[in-house]
Amino acid sequence: MNKENFKTLISEIETTGKYRFNMFAYISDLSQDDIDDFDYGFEFKTLSQLEKEGPFDNKFLASNYEPNTTNALTTTNIFNCNTVACIAGFAMALQNNWKTPNWLNPSSDDFHRNQDAYELRSFSNRIENESNKFLGLKTEQGDKLYYNRGDSIWKFLRYYEYLRYPSLKWEWEQQQEWECNHYDIDEQALRSNNWKRYRSLSWTDEELDIDFGSINYITAADVLTRILNEEIVIGCDYGDIKINPPKTKQE
Repeated sequence: MNKENFKTLISEIETTGKYRFNMFAYISDLSQDDIDDFDYGFEFKTLSQLEKEGPFDNKFLASNYEPNTTNALTTTNIFNCNTVACIAGFAMALQNNWKTPNWLNPSSDDFHRNQDAYELRSFSNRIENESNKFLGLKTEQGDKLYYNRGDSIWKFLRYYEYLRYPSLKWEWEQQQEWECNHYDIDEQALRSNNWKRYRSLSWTDEELDIDFGSINYITAADVLTRILNEEIVIGCDYGDIKINPPKTKQE
């Protein structure tokens, strides 16, 4: 682990995460249409406008909204206007000093030299590799941070530390909330049945995937800080996640 770079990443997410952190996409643009899909009537302003005007409305969290498209990044700087990114996207941006690398910029010849550059998997692999390099992580460790399935750290924490991270939700919980809000459903009975069902499953079960929108910047910064302090230890083997007691100053 590169502790200095971890500290830099945590600081950046804490500072700008409310309006730039979004686990749905490596790097993308959040548009008015994206906002309207989830919160009709909310007037979305560009990030530059919001920064000039001061604090955000407390209702707004960039992590709540799923961007419709991936940002083509045709500009020279990452994070212009209303661009958002996940943990890997933030780390990759820091790795490249907030400049769009040529391999990611369609206006660069380097982008077109790689025939696989147009493939999403190639695009995501490169961002993950840049992030892992910056943070000093192995591929398997990075996967636990970047994804919501398998042996993701977010699944582990939702399963074992749901009182500490009440905002984390399973994908089926988000769907359940929507159904209860739109149909005549006994929410208490539904929650009780689902609770009993999911507690019979292992935290790595494929039915238990985390809703990306429930991972907000506060949760992300806290988890990254615990990893930095070795309170949370992420290994390379499948399911290898451990929680240690917080260290004291003497330790």
